[in-house]
Amino acid sequence: GLVVVLLMIVKSISELFAEIKGLFGL
Repeated sequence: GLVVVLLMIVKSISELFAEIKGLFGL
């Protein structure tokens, strides 16, 4: 359902932020 989609989006955004932090060495 919609909740699953929202959780997947939040998870992907979190992973994206983690990659960005890794690039900048934060």
